[in-house]
Amino acid sequence: LTEGEVRTSDRRVRFIGLEAYEQAGGVVRRDLFDEEDGGYVLNEALLEELVAQKLAAIASEVTSEGWSWVEIVPEIDYAALSQFKRHRPTQAELDEAVQVELKALNEESDQLAESSDEEAFVRFSEIEQRIEQINSEAQVWPVETLAVAGALIALDYDGDVRVERGLARRVDDPNEIASTMGEPKEEKLTGPVLSDILT
Repeated sequence: LTEGEVRTSDRRVRFIGLEAYEQAGGVVRRDLFDEEDGGYVLNEALLEELVAQKLAAIASEVTSEGWSWVEIVPEIDYAALSQFKRHRPTQAELDEAVQVELKALNEESDQLAESSDEEAFVRFSEIEQRIEQINSEAQVWPVETLAVAGALIALDYDGDVRVERGLARRVDDPNEIASTMGEPKEEKLTGPVLSDILT
C-alpha cells in the first residue's frame, strides 16, 4: 500500500520540513494509529523538486565563497572523497572580543559537562554550536586553494546539510597524476649472452 510513498521520517522530508511540503501543495497520508503522528508523503516528485531547490540555494551561497566548482551529490562517503585531494584552511587571528567570548564559552562548557540537568544539556549544546561557528568563521582559504579546489554538498542521514570544502580533483592535479603513474622506465632490448668464440 505504501509503494511509491515516502515516510515522513525520510531525510529529504526532514531537510525541507513537512510544513514546507504541504504549503507547496503536497499531500500527506497520516496513520491514525501511529503514536508518533507519522505518515507518508504522496508526491515524491514534488518532494524531490523542493529538495533540489533548497540545495541549489545552498550551493549558490557556497559558490559565492569563491570556489572553482561546487557539486551536489547524493552521498559523501569514503569512495566519493577518495577521488579528491583535501586542502586545509589557515586559521585567522581572532579579535580580542571574540577571544574573550571563546574563553568564557569554554569555561562554561567545562562546568556544564559535569551536570546531568536537562537545561544544562541544552545550554551545553548551544555553547558547542557557538564555538563551532567561531572556529568556522576564523578559517581563511588561500586564493591558491580557491583556484583549484571546490566543495561537495549532500544530505546526511538525519537530513542535515553536509558541505565538504577544499577538495581538489586528483585527475586535475599534475602532481597527483605523476605520483600515481610513476616515472617512465626506459626499456632495453636484451638478447642471449654469447661467448666471443661462439659468436
